[in-house]
Amino acid sequence: MEIQECTTIDLATLDIEVTEENKSIDTLNREIEKVIKAVILLGPYPSVHREAIKNKTRRQAVLETRQIAMYFVNKKFPALGSKKIGTYFGKYDHSTVLNAFGRVNDLIDSDPRIRESVNNIKRYLNL
Repeated sequence: MEIQECTTIDLATLDIEVTEENKSIDTLNREIEKVIKAVILLGPYPSVHREAIKNKTRRQAVLETRQIAMYFVNKKFPALGSKKIGTYFGKYDHSTVLNAFGRVNDLIDSDPRIRESVNNIKRYLNL
């Protein structure tokens, strides 16, 4: 009888841990979505739809918005790493994400419109 009680307690503990883990994943997903919404609203292409960012389209407006979103998700949550960020945005390879970081840095240096958008997003996200 003691073994059953111990097993029940272990299962209850396991359920609590899984629930807490799910809550933290849900919270992280909500925070990432907030970053993406900020990038769309304050970024250089406010007409880009949220769904388009996770598609594989290479239209300039969508591509640059996706790259900027990846850049800011990395800035806000550096522990995620490029592989997880790529997966979140539609199963992109980690090297695609790293390329996005470099591309955004280049655009910040060369395109005043992108620089202004990135600065506005940074202020909004308190980065």
